[in-house]
Amino acid sequence: MGYLNVHVGRKNIPQSEPLTKSQVKNRAGGYVYKIDEMTQLNRFLILGTMGGTYYASEREMTRENIDNVSTLLDSHGLEAVQMATEISKAGRAPKNDQAILVLAMASVHKDLKVRKAAFAALPEVCRIGTHLYQFAEFRKQLEGGWSKSMRHAVASWFNDRKAHALAMQVAKYKQRGGWSARDLLRLSHPKATDAEHDAIYNWVVSGGEKLGEQAPAFLHACNEIARIDGKSKGDVQKALELIKGHDLPREVLPTQLLSKPEVWEALLPHMGATALIRNLGKMTSIGLLKPNSNATIEVARKLENPEFVRKGRIHPLNVLVGKMTYDSGHGQKGKLSWDRVGAISSSLEDAFYNAFGAVEPTGKRTIVAIDVSASMSGNWTGMVMGVQGLRPSIAASVMAMATIRSEGAGCHVLGFDHRVRDLGITRKDSLQEVIRKGGFSGGSTDASLPMSWAMSHGIDCDLFAIYTDNETWSGRQHPSYSLGEYRKRKGPARFISVGMTATKHSIADADDPLSMNIAGFDSATPQIISAFARGDV
Repeated sequence: MGYLNVHVGRKNIPQSEPLTKSQVKNRAGGYVYKIDEMTQLNRFLILGTMGGTYYASEREMTRENIDNVSTLLDSHGLEAVQMATEISKAGRAPKNDQAILVLAMASVHKDLKVRKAAFAALPEVCRIGTHLYQFAEFRKQLEGGWSKSMRHAVASWFNDRKAHALAMQVAKYKQRGGWSARDLLRLSHPKATDAEHDAIYNWVVSGGEKLGEQAPAFLHACNEIARIDGKSKGDVQKALELIKGHDLPREVLPTQLLSKPEVWEALLPHMGATALIRNLGKMTSIGLLKPNSNATIEVARKLENPEFVRKGRIHPLNVLVGKMTYDSGHGQKGKLSWDRVGAISSSLEDAFYNAFGAVEPTGKRTIVAIDVSASMSGNWTGMVMGVQGLRPSIAASVMAMATIRSEGAGCHVLGFDHRVRDLGITRKDSLQEVIRKGGFSGGSTDASLPMSWAMSHGIDCDLFAIYTDNETWSGRQHPSYSLGEYRKRKGPARFISVGMTATKHSIADADDPLSMNIAGFDSATPQIISAFARGDV
């Protein structure tokens, strides 16, 4: 088994020099491995480039990844579209923006087959009006224009939806980002398939003024509630009847009704996971959510229900952001503030783990090592999902908790920069405690240390899971050399590099059959780690 002796005998080569001809220099000046184009696309789709990295601006990172998408569309266009579609459909990424961009780029590609695949995937990736508007904007920036294929694809997006579902979309997402449903209808010219669709199109194009008898009752209710000022009890009662009778969403309600606790209580039964988490602060601020209230009990029940979270297709990181915001007692923007309710905060923690789905324990001895170096946790402008204070090292620590909780006593957690330290994270820690422990700000990066530490302490390990931005540079040994030495002495440990930024580098050697690269904010990461540890992938 030759992989046991990978790079043995090259001990004195520091990370600032190449270990093999296949290595390339990362932005920090260390030598690592270049990942292939499909792996880089996977990282981009899941991680995005918001905030950039310690070593590269957001603009630079975006340009690098867009160039990679262009290259892939030329060589493996259908596979690239398929990957973007699958990741989007499964809700594996915190944001859908990258998948929509890849689809837009594919839709203007020179290869007809690639363009057809992109348009065919449009309803699967652009599931709501906001996504469709974003696709149209990307196409505009790419100078794609309104070709026959574009008009047909957008027209089909409207025509193929059942009348009630379409009415919900055009009422809930009237306009976003400079685009509106009226714009898309006027540009795509869909031919209504029935009287209801025709009535919906007339309602949209007329700005909600033309409401024929064939229009769905939902739109009649939207128009009626828009005229309610909410000043009298009778008005509020009428609004409640409309909300309950037609499942009206928050977006179609006039602003003056959104200060009424009873209105939010009426919205609760049909509120999806994303909307629920986004509005917890508002519902708490107006007194609907308070200790032991019926609304609090209902919200907790929803958030603690794995099926509710799964159906809502909400990403664990979005739940984490929601929990951090709720626990802070104030919104990121505006003046809204509230006193957090403990039961709601606790239920958000359950929702976080539920968002990963079931993670099967492997029984394998695992070392989870979190990169806490300056590039992952220092005082720089980088952040995860645009959230101030959610640095990559903290996000890595929290994302790793699904594995830590699953493996229990068979999992040990380290932090590393130019030293190794026990972060003290255990399976019983709350997310708040994990955020505190994972918030350590370190120094330079040496990703060889977890393996060297395990070897020097005689630790048996079946799997090393390293969460890092791959900007290692300061070590006296390369990570792959330390891994080879560990395997030589202790056995064929598997190695998985969990990339936390959308760079084109990795500390994992692609030629090593027991090493693997994955993206860190993938909601499927814990399942992938589990399957890899068992040898299933």
